[in-house]
Amino acid sequence: MSKNLKIIFGITIAFLSLMLCFCLYIDNTMLFFMTFGGVITAIALTYSMRYLYFKSNGWKNVVNEYDLEINDLLNTSNQIIDAQNKLYFYREVNVSQSVLKKASKNPYKYVCKYFDLEVNDNFIVLLDNFYHGFYFIERNINDVNQQKNRLVKKMKSRIPFIIRLVTGNIDDAIGLTNLVKTPLYPEYRFYYKSNGGRSYKKYSVYFNSITCQSFLKSLKEDQEYNVFVKTQRGLMTDKLREYIKERDHYTCQMCGASIYTHPNIQFHIDHIIPVSKGGTTEESNLQTLCSHCNLSKSNKIIERRN
Repeated sequence: MSKNLKIIFGITIAFLSLMLCFCLYIDNTMLFFMTFGGVITAIALTYSMRYLYFKSNGWKNVVNEYDLEINDLLNTSNQIIDAQNKLYFYREVNVSQSVLKKASKNPYKYVCKYFDLEVNDNFIVLLDNFYHGFYFIERNINDVNQQKNRLVKKMKSRIPFIIRLVTGNIDDAIGLTNLVKTPLYPEYRFYYKSNGGRSYKKYSVYFNSITCQSFLKSLKEDQEYNVFVKTQRGLMTDKLREYIKERDHYTCQMCGASIYTHPNIQFHIDHIIPVSKGGTTEESNLQTLCSHCNLSKSNKIIERRN
């Protein structure tokens, strides 16, 4: 319902309510029914005039005047629809509630994991194509809607005032019903469905330009991280390992076990600040740990003992 129709409807209800109160006050219900009938008749006549006007040659002439602009909008809209249909796909996976919650917080990680997306050069090209494709689509849809609004405003100004008051959307009257309004994005959907089917939750990741840009940023960070990890692991030479063991007197820096008390003990060289948390392969960040302590420490940060 258009804004004008809502106003007219509100005024009509208010007027009839006041008339009812007035007629009850003067004890003349016949006057109310006569007024009510008159109002309904006036509204019916107005809508009949509206219907006949949009079927008239006068309106057809108005449409013909703007035929070039209408066709231009339709052609642009069809090009946009074709472009987004080439990019569109829909995939879904059934997951637990905990995974659904985690996916909403870290879409990039869980889309790659649960939809088997291999992070490589082809994936980067795919994301880049999506980003530029939907940036173009979003921008053009916005332009189309702005052009349509300007066109509708001009055409509405040609409609007689009384008919314009009860006229809302005229898309159908000018043949723009199927004009593209919003983009159709590729969708990765996570959903949870209980065994009984009573509970259903979903979270969708739509590949719009913002999502693609975010994924490209995460991918770049992952690549930089992988290069960093590979570099730090490469600096851990056999010579450096042996030096750290000698420096620590072949003694575990957490539990104190050494080759002197445990001749068969196995040692590992551990990063005090793990590489996964930015730790580097340098003497001050390395320590000797036995197999048991190295396993229990994992990627936690625990300072070496004095």
